[in-house]
Amino acid sequence: MNATLLSSVMVPETAIFDLLNIKSENIDRALRVLEYSSSENDVERILFKQKEEKVYVFDKIEIQKNKISNKASVCLRKKGASANLLKVKNLIDKLYKLYGEDDLSKKRFALNDLLDANHGKEVCREWEHTSYPVNISYNKDKIIEMKIDLD
Repeated sequence: MNATLLSSVMVPETAIFDLLNIKSENIDRALRVLEYSSSENDVERILFKQKEEKVYVFDKIEIQKNKISNKASVCLRKKGASANLLKVKNLIDKLYKLYGEDDLSKKRFALNDLLDANHGKEVCREWEHTSYPVNISYNKDKIIEMKIDLD
């Protein structure tokens, strides 16, 4: 696996990392660690460390690599209060602005999303047809989860 995730020239598809305030060199460093690590599980994980700046709203960030498929992803998670719903709304709206409608033709965070969340249903969006496919969800336990595939 090539350790260089992004070229030195920023292309529009890398905007997802800009939006989340993720430094590509930190992802590259984590991938290099996983490249040389070994475990008995199919998926290797390493906690993402970025000291200088916050990674949007998330408090748990992992780089995961499937040893069988050799696919890597960035997995972000935030547990917590109902205030997370406003954060999900803002993030979904920013992703819509970046990518347009999701794969199910959903647009910005809407009243139906708010009603679903208040009734304990999962609110989610996914953009699979981008350079870095993105899935985001907010569940009844008030947890925001986001996954970005790297390859």
